[in-house]
Amino acid sequence: MTTESTSTSANTVGARAAVVRNLKTLSAPEEGGTKKEYEDFLEKIQSHVTIGWDFGKDIGHLLKNMEDPVIPEPKDMTEDEEKVKWKKRLWDQEVNRYGTRCVALVKNKGALYTVVMDGVSEIIKSKLKSKTGHSAADKEGDSLWLLGSLEDIMINFEEVKPKILVIDDQMERIMRLKQGESTNEDFLEQVVQELKVYGKHGGDFLWETHRRLSLANV
Repeated sequence: MTTESTSTSANTVGARAAVVRNLKTLSAPEEGGTKKEYEDFLEKIQSHVTIGWDFGKDIGHLLKNMEDPVIPEPKDMTEDEEKVKWKKRLWDQEVNRYGTRCVALVKNKGALYTVVMDGVSEIIKSKLKSKTGHSAADKEGDSLWLLGSLEDIMINFEEVKPKILVIDDQMERIMRLKQGESTNEDFLEQVVQELKVYGKHGGDFLWETHRRLSLANV
């Protein structure tokens, strides 16, 4: 089964094709959905938005790293530079592009929220709606909240268990990771993602705590 996002809101600013063709509907684990299918789901959307949306690399970064991209601010011109007309013109263009890029990121994040929600099964939608923070996230089109919550669902990070148990389960998942036939880069990315899940839910490694304490005492 495949789905094509048809939301008109995703086309309101700049070039942004909302339809992700041949995107297979993502199913929950209890429906037979797998982590591999979840990764493929995100990868297909990432490829689509990176190529097809204005400033798509920024939203592609968000999908890959589960964090907002850093958009460098333009540097102010010196008084002498402001007197050179062509430099001033280029600087104005740089400032305009910075503003456009910031606006595009906000609107692309809202569009991404719609695309992801359109692409998941009804059971996943129900699970998402039951999570704390859904109402606010849905109102704001908070794609970071959505991606984080979706990840928890797809890796079976059960919130119904005591927190110490789910953190222990995640640590065991990390310790059982094996590279197999994947490349070093792909395996490292997998490890980093699992570590992010561990940290997001309150887990910590002894050396990370020690490093933070050392920095605090500097």
